Amino acid sequence: MFAAHRHALVTRRIRPCLASTSRLQPNSSSHHLPRPSGRRTLWISALEPFREGFLDLALALPWPVDFPPYASTIILTTVISRILFTLPFSIWAKKRQWRLEETALPELIAYRKKAAVRIANEMKFAGYAKRGIEVFRNEHIKRLQRALETRQNEIFKKHSCSPRLTMLIPAVSQLPLFVFSTAIFSSIATRPTPLDDESFLTLTSLARSDPTGTLPVVLGLVTLANVETAGWFVGVERAARTAAIEARRQEEDTKTREAGGIVKPRTKNVVQSSLRMLSIVRIVVGIMVDGSVLVYWLSSATFGLFQSWAFNWWDARRAAQRSRLSTQKASTPKRPLPSSTTPKTSKR
Repeated sequence: MFAAHRHALVTRRIRPCLASTSRLQPNSSSHHLPRPSGRRTLWISALEPFREGFLDLALALPWPVDFPPYASTIILTTVISRILFTLPFSIWAKKRQWRLEETALPELIAYRKKAAVRIANEMKFAGYAKRGIEVFRNEHIKRLQRALETRQNEIFKKHSCSPRLTMLIPAVSQLPLFVFSTAIFSSIATRPTPLDDESFLTLTSLARSDPTGTLPVVLGLVTLANVETAGWFVGVERAARTAAIEARRQEEDTKTREAGGIVKPRTKNVVQSSLRMLSIVRIVVGIMVDGSVLVYWLSSATFGLFQSWAFNWWDARRAAQRSRLSTQKASTPKRPLPSSTTPKTSKR
């Protein structure tokens, strides 16, 4: 806990600066709240250095008068931490996705055509053609699916581009930072705290929940936008390729259902459905948390949304460059190969 003279110093530094902008609404009742007991858990003691460091950083940064220092520092530290600790994993996942789409999937599609013909010939030699077309077709689908699953695992391992790992690692890498930052900002909002005297947007105090519920709703909408606007900046080539892949997968799922098999859920569909549910859960939880935690969650979600848009734009630009290079390569006339025979010299 910070001392009483620290609280008085913070109050004197903040109130004169922001009184004219009406951003701060000092709550005099916070000075009369009882202090928490001196008995602390190990977790709170471990967070104490980070709590004190954040409060010192917020006062040390030269924020303009119109900027609420604590809310601005929360946003700044959120952006910096996401750039340092989560953005590298996202770039790593994007490169794996490129290897999957540009190298692994074309190789798998080429194998599928050859495997379908090979398995059909093997079944004809085994006498399946005499059992009827329905039996032949169902058995061909089962064998082809098993062969594709085996070859798919081999190709993904060869090119290091497993889709599950590509999708899970960026999400898992954000979890420790999210839990740690949420714990710090929740601890900072514990009264008595100078955050009680600072307002931000619809928050009357960073140490209290949003009385209007506006920011929790915005948080849910931003989380939902991460899912629904994923294809806004995707290029034409990739959009067509994705549509072709989805159509082929739906066709395979339909054949599997007709053959009496069980269709496994796609990892991408599971993640998208989970994020849609998360957007609703965040609205409910956001109504109950302190303003400091809500500002952090909203800043982190907004950073993730802009990061998704930037990656989609990067992907579309890269696809356009590859398409332009392939077009130039196709239009370039081939040079004739030099003759290997040497001209014969006339004998004199």
